[in-house]
Amino acid sequence: MKNTHNIILTVLLFCGTIEFTEAAIRTTANSGNWNVGATWVGGVVPASGDDAVITNGKTVALTGNRSITNFTINAGGTLTDGGFNLTVSGNLVINGTYNGSGTGRLLLTGNAKTIDGTGTINNVNRVDMTASTTKTILSSASITFTGTNQRIAIRANNTVTNNGTVTLKRITGANATSVWTNAANATLNISADLLSTGTLTALATGNTINYNGAVAQTIKATTYYHLTLSNAAAKTAGGNLTVNGNFTTSGTATFNGGTSRTHTFLGNWIINSTAATPFSFTTASTINFNTPGTPAST
Repeated sequence: MKNTHNIILTVLLFCGTIEFTEAAIRTTANSGNWNVGATWVGGVVPASGDDAVITNGKTVALTGNRSITNFTINAGGTLTDGGFNLTVSGNLVINGTYNGSGTGRLLLTGNAKTIDGTGTINNVNRVDMTASTTKTILSSASITFTGTNQRIAIRANNTVTNNGTVTLKRITGANATSVWTNAANATLNISADLLSTGTLTALATGNTINYNGAVAQTIKATTYYHLTLSNAAAKTAGGNLTVNGNFTTSGTATFNGGTSRTHTFLGNWIINSTAATPFSFTTASTINFNTPGTPAST
């Protein structure tokens, strides 16, 4: 019996030494380098398990690669990456500016995480969606990429679901399991390459894919709800297209139907392009319109 009491006492003493550390929310106090305590309220630099918030009027500079859980840039706040990587394992909100130098990456490693905000991602080498995860861009998001580098890289076994508005140059994929899904009423404005490798799902009611580059673009072969060709240059079908909603052209953009393709248009044609020849097809291609009637053309 004495031995039993000793064992219980030992266990209780051991358990009494266990401490639980909760993640902290680190908020900027001043502009400065990420790794300097004076930059943050309380003088504590954010650890990888913490959340970080850059507030209005504050600019924080990376001086090395950093990791964080949830990361927020409020309107008027700025992160400057200095060519270094920031790894975010939680949710991302950008209402201010994420300024890149062209070489640093924003790595989103968490599974089933969200992206939100109405800010700008400028000249980041790429936003990297880690393999075997899912990300959801919220309906309140309207995120614009600017600068020379404007790229989202979707790794293998990764699905990004866009419920908001995203504007950028290119989205790349590792293979067919790299998936971009435009949900109902979402908008993707793409000015260069859209998943030359990967899967585009754009069936949801009211969603729009807008190829808005000033240079020639290839239209991803898939089924669209609304398909828009805008700005300038030729937009060439990379395969068979189906458009369940509106097909719209504007600016001086032109639609090249390609060779030996079959395209099906089930909604309205809204032709505002001022190009001399807004359409070109070969005799080997087939264009199917809505039956029993043809779509309205304006």
